[in-house]
Amino acid sequence: MTTLLNPAKPTIAQCRAQRALALPRMMFKRLLRSWAEGLDAVWSSPNPADVLAAMGTQAGELFTRSEQLRAFLEAQQPGSTAIPQFAKAKPYTIHPDGTVTLVPTPEAAPAANSKSEIRNSK
Repeated sequence: MTTLLNPAKPTIAQCRAQRALALPRMMFKRLLRSWAEGLDAVWSSPNPADVLAAMGTQAGELFTRSEQLRAFLEAQQPGSTAIPQFAKAKPYTIHPDGTVTLVPTPEAAPAANSKSEIRNSK
């Protein structure tokens, strides 16, 4: 056989096998891209606190599910979520009513709220 000849056409089984093997990679890339776009929508805003406020009581569920997705992505491919969008994330608090607020900066003494769950997304 010479390299000048066209390679043999793959069989139907080979095509199906290649497709089956490619689908998990494509799905992983789509999930990672969607997760990154969600982060970017909040943390690339000039005022992330306004975006969090606009989410209302749905923000808590969104942030909880986002963290679950991040954990899944990391379990599949460690280091995959170490992206610029994630580095922009700030510490936040998920309140019992589902709202999310930013954790105050160290200069301002944070108010203790035992009913809130503080999360540091880094």
